[in-house]
Amino acid sequence: MDIVNPQITHRNGSAEVTFPITLSKLKEIKGKGLFNYQEMLFEQTPLSIPFNNGFIKIIGAESKVEHHKAGETLEIAEKEWQILYIELDQQRYPTFLHLKREGKIEGSLMDAMIEFATKKALENEPEAVEPMNAQNLKEFLGDFIDLGIQDHLNEETIAKVTDNFVSKLTGAYNDNQDLKESVQTCLEDKGIPVDFSEDSFYFSVQNRAMSWDVKLIVMEAQARLLAYSYISLDIDKNQIGDILYDINALNLTFSHGNFELNPEDLTLCFKNHIDVNPIGLEELFETLLEENFNSMRAIIPALKEKYGSIC
Repeated sequence: MDIVNPQITHRNGSAEVTFPITLSKLKEIKGKGLFNYQEMLFEQTPLSIPFNNGFIKIIGAESKVEHHKAGETLEIAEKEWQILYIELDQQRYPTFLHLKREGKIEGSLMDAMIEFATKKALENEPEAVEPMNAQNLKEFLGDFIDLGIQDHLNEETIAKVTDNFVSKLTGAYNDNQDLKESVQTCLEDKGIPVDFSEDSFYFSVQNRAMSWDVKLIVMEAQARLLAYSYISLDIDKNQIGDILYDINALNLTFSHGNFELNPEDLTLCFKNHIDVNPIGLEELFETLLEENFNSMRAIIPALKEKYGSIC
């Protein structure tokens, strides 16, 4: 990712980078898990609703910015950075890493943090999550916070700690219960023929006079499914601006998912995601596809009516 005019501060061997974000960027951060975004690490979850001014502060190894000069664009690898906080219209949403670095979590407050985080982790999928004790959570948060303090923020260590914790929390990743296998079973039950490559399923949807392609990305470590429905548009270049305006206005009405139009190859995409556990996956999977497909069924006729033949 390229960051224009970042604000960089150096502290205890780490680099903290602050830069503005838009609503679409916030949705991308949450949807793709950029900067290792996980809702459970936030004291309060930043909502994907319209705002006027938004900022994000991330932290990484100081070596990642040592060659950056003021006024230059900063190029970073998202997986090597962690979120300290997100600020929307002067409302700050800190992560536990930020609270610890600021000295707001110490001593007996750790027990309060553990209790809060445990409730947060269990509130959405209580039946899908194994009984969770405070020790498991304390081990993870302690390991994670130590990474930030000791300047060991890198892809390998972050992934190891996060994956270990997710495994403890969900009990989902073992030989008998694989998320990719569960997704494949759901697709087979629906009679959908698919192709599989790496961590993604590919298939096509035919709905009356409409058809489009779908890509399902399985993120095992995050227990997340990303759905991308996409179609190539046959439009005049001078229509791109108007269509972009229309879909951006439409995106403001969504709480989950958003449309994107690539002006280079004229590919229209709708993407959304769900955080799941293979236990009870079928109902959540149904919701993911229904929301995704209904969005495509709605926008294609609307664009045809306004702009004529588009595909």
